[in-house]
Amino acid sequence: MPSGSAGGAIWYQLTQAGAELGPVVDALSWWGMRHAWRPPRPGEPLHIEHLLRANVEAIARTGHDREHACRQLDFGPDGRYVIEGGEDGWRLEDGLAARPPDVTVTGPAAAWPHFTMEPTAFRASALGFALTGPAPARARFLRLLRAFPRTVGQDT
Repeated sequence: MPSGSAGGAIWYQLTQAGAELGPVVDALSWWGMRHAWRPPRPGEPLHIEHLLRANVEAIARTGHDREHACRQLDFGPDGRYVIEGGEDGWRLEDGLAARPPDVTVTGPAAAWPHFTMEPTAFRASALGFALTGPAPARARFLRLLRAFPRTVGQDT
């Protein structure tokens, strides 16, 4: 149902029944990531929030890191997102972090799929990403993000 408009766009809010489908959508995303994921082809549209949800799902399902962390991702005109989690699980949200993030990542959304397949500081820089925050927090972020390429294409 429409909940308002901003700049000509109509925003929708899920009903309770729709929100209950969240785990189903996550499970389908997890299946697709393991069995059918591939980087987007040149010129193919990328819905960054879908890939970010898959990244978060991989971290949640394969990560053993339960310490709280907050990451701000800024893709300029393609959106801002927060990956936050810890002991109670991991989640993705639109917008700005409610608290100061441990790590801020700024860069082009189109390069994110390539970065997530090889999440290293060198690769980040080569693709136009800036990672800011304390060195241990940046290293931890990259370590957690490595859960994604380890799960892609696995038949588990």
